[in-house]
Amino acid sequence: MKISSLLVTIAVAKNINDYDIYDYEVEYNCGRHLGKSDFYHGSLPRYVRIQSPGWPNSFPDNARCHYSFHNDCASSFTVTAESFDVRQHFHCEWDHVTLFAAGERRDKKVFCGEDGERSPFVSWDSNYAYSDSDSIDTDFDHPWWWDKYVYGIPEAGVDIETNELHMELFAASRRHAYDARFDLKITANLRPGFEWDPVTPTTCLDIDECARGTHTCTGYLETCENTVGSFNCPCISGFKKDASGRCEDIDECAEGTHTCNAPSETCRNTVGSFECPCSRGFEEKDGVCVEIDPMPYEDAILLIEEWIDMTTEILETADHDRVGKFDNRMHKLLRNALQSHDTNCVTPYNTKKFGKNDFAVWEREATQSDDICEQTTTIQAGLYAWVDNYACMDKNSKRQTKRVSKFIEKITNPYC
Repeated sequence: MKISSLLVTIAVAKNINDYDIYDYEVEYNCGRHLGKSDFYHGSLPRYVRIQSPGWPNSFPDNARCHYSFHNDCASSFTVTAESFDVRQHFHCEWDHVTLFAAGERRDKKVFCGEDGERSPFVSWDSNYAYSDSDSIDTDFDHPWWWDKYVYGIPEAGVDIETNELHMELFAASRRHAYDARFDLKITANLRPGFEWDPVTPTTCLDIDECARGTHTCTGYLETCENTVGSFNCPCISGFKKDASGRCEDIDECAEGTHTCNAPSETCRNTVGSFECPCSRGFEEKDGVCVEIDPMPYEDAILLIEEWIDMTTEILETADHDRVGKFDNRMHKLLRNALQSHDTNCVTPYNTKKFGKNDFAVWEREATQSDDICEQTTTIQAGLYAWVDNYACMDKNSKRQTKRVSKFIEKITNPYC
C-alpha cells in the first residue's frame, strides 16, 4: 500500500527540526512508502530505485521528502548511488540526504557532496557526516585541521541494519547556479537462513537446513532441529552438551532421573540410557522383580555339603597338599554349625538381613570353577551367607558363630 504525499508531509514536518540545523520554510513536499512488492523485478537482487524530484533536472528549493522502505524479508538495506550530486558544505548544513533505521534517528547518517568531491569536515559530531579511513587524503595539501574529508555516498554503498529504512531529503534555498540531483539504488539484503519464495517472489521462506542436509551438526550423537532462520544441534536422547559443546552420556543413575523402582530394582547406567535389573535378593518373575524365597534350612545344609565335596574334588585333582586338611575342617565346621541349631533356636533364619536370604542369592550367583582361588573364594562367600542366615544367634551360640566366621576366613584365605 502506498502512502500519499500529504500523509508523508505531515509526518516529516512534525519532526523536521530534530535533525536539520536551520529551519527553512518548506515549499515542496514529496515522499513514498515502498513495500516488498516494490523490490521485485523478476530477478535478483531485490531492489528499488529512488530518484530525486524532477530527475534528471535539479530538485526544487526548500524541499522536504520522506521515503520509507519496508521489507520483513530483509535484515539490512544497502544504499548505493547511481548518481549523487548534492551541494557540499561543512556539516552538510545545506542540501543533504539522511538515512536511518526506523526508530533510530539519533544514529542517522547524513550525506552531501558529489561523487569524488572532497570538502573539509571539521566537526567531530559523527551524526552529521559519513566518513571512514578510506576518506583520508594524505597527499592533499590542506591545513592541519582538515584531517577528514566527506565524499558523496561511498562507491561500495552504505549498509543500514533494519527491515524498515527511512530516507529524508533536505533541500535549502539560494542554490544559485548549483545543480542538485541523485539517483539511488536501495537493495534489500535477505535475512540469513531465508530464501526468496519461487512461487510468490515478493515473499521469502525459511530454509530447512535439516531437510536439505546443509546443517553443520556432527556425528551420530547430534540431531538437527530447524529453527526460524537457522537450526540447532541438540544431543540425541540420553546425552547432553558438556562445557566444550560436545555430547556426553547422561548418567541417569547418578542424576536420579531414572525410573527404576527401589528397592526391588537397581539402576545401571548404559550408553545413552539405563537399565533396571533386579536388586540383590530379588528375581524377575513375569517381568516384575520379586523377593527370592528363603531356602529351607535342610536344603541349605545339603547344598553347602555339595559345595564342600565339590571343592575337595577340585583340590584333589590339582594334587593340592592341603586337600585333606580342607576336608576335615569343612566337615568340622558343619558339625559345629549344626550343634548351634537346637531346640532353643526356633527360627534360625536371620530375617533382619537385607534381602532376607543372602544364602539363596549366593546359590543363584555361585559358579563352579576349576581354578582353586576362584572356587575357594566362591565357597567362602557361601559359607558366610550360610552362617549369617542359619546359625542361631541366641545368647548361648552367638560366641560359637563368631568363632565359625573366623574359621571360614582362615581355612579359605591361603588358597589365593
